[in-house]
This record gives sequence, C-alpha cells and structure tokens, in this order.
Amino acid sequence: MDQSMIEKITHAQMLAANGQNEEACALYEELYAEMMGKRDHYHACYIAHLLGHTQSQPQAQLDWHSQALDIATTMNEDNVSAFFPSLYGSIANAYLHLGDFTQAQAYLRKAREKEYLLQDNEYGQTVRSSLLSIAEAIEQKRQGSDVSVDAEK
Repeated sequence: MDQSMIEKITHAQMLAANGQNEEACALYEELYAEMMGKRDHYHACYIAHLLGHTQSQPQAQLDWHSQALDIATTMNEDNVSAFFPSLYGSIANAYLHLGDFTQAQAYLRKAREKEYLLQDNEYGQTVRSSLLSIAEAIEQKRQGSDVSVDAEK
C-alpha cells in the first residue's frame, strides 16, 4: 500500500474521530472500492471493518463487519488472523443492538475462541475490553435490563 493510501485512511479515521461520519464513510467506501479493484484483500478487509465502526445503524454495522469477515475468511495470510476476535466481537455487538441475543452470544463465543490470536498490546487490550463489555451487555439484556454498549471503535 502506498503512502497516499495510508494518508487517506488516516484522514478518514480523523474524520470519524471528529464525528464527521458521513465524510469518513464516503472516503472509506472510495478506498474500499479501490482496494477491491486492486485485489488488495487485506486492506479491503481492514477498511470494511473501519466502515462498520463508522455506521450509525446496527444493520449497516453488521453488513460491513460481515463483509470484512467474508474477506478475511478467504485469505491465507497470518497477519489477518488478529482481525478475527475484533470482527466476531463487532458482529456480536451489532446483533446485540439488533436484539438478536442468540446470534450475539454465538459471535461472542467465536470471538472468545480466537482471543488467543491477540497480542498483549494496546490493540489486544482494546479488543479484550470490548469483548468483556459485550458479554456483560448480553447478560444484562438477558436479565431484562436496558444497557448501552460502546464496543471497540
């Protein structure tokens, strides 16, 4: 990936961090199409995952995270394996917000099964924390409480 692509992804991330989700989504979608056109599946997967995090609607979050997961499962690269806990967790979170607790639990279980792939660094800690929050939210929802989950962004 060239420097200009890295700069575009960084710019989109900054837009999203500043609450400019529409602009971030538009840029991510452009980058996603470009990466898919180049058959750069690693970066397309990463961008689709980022797109999922910028969506305001749970169904759109689910769609983009599922797209990222579909790409990741077709790849044989070791460097994509660390995405799986986050992808499964993000899908679990989307299902949680859609009210499908069975699917949320199933994808959380898959995330936990892949948790060993995470390194002991900031990213790994963020994903582990997110998975814990999702697990707690699922349990609270099952007990009838209304709780908001702010999973990994």
